[in-house]
Amino acid sequence: MGGIKLSERNIEMKLLLDIYNTGKITQREYAEAKMAQGYSVSGFCDLGFGNMLLENPDWETEDDNQYSAYTDGYLRSNMKSGKYSLTEVLKIISLRDNITAEESEEYFIDEFI
Repeated sequence: MGGIKLSERNIEMKLLLDIYNTGKITQREYAEAKMAQGYSVSGFCDLGFGNMLLENPDWETEDDNQYSAYTDGYLRSNMKSGKYSLTEVLKIISLRDNITAEESEEYFIDEFI
């Protein structure tokens, strides 16, 4: 008569996921609920929010530019959906990381393929 017992919190999160999957709340609302659980930025990205542009004030440095928040997960997700072409992604990586076009291609091969 064993079995897995779900905590109240797990049941609530499962219900929230079900509500999100049926379209009754937006991705942003679901993401905010998950953020309230205290996920790190990396852990949050692992939840499948790669298509969201994340901004973390802790990441800000003097070298930041308009593409600093364009994580690899964000670029990968938007490339898969057709929002960005390979050429655009390579250009963003180059600008984001302040590297040459050739280095951007090498980075893409190492990290995306």
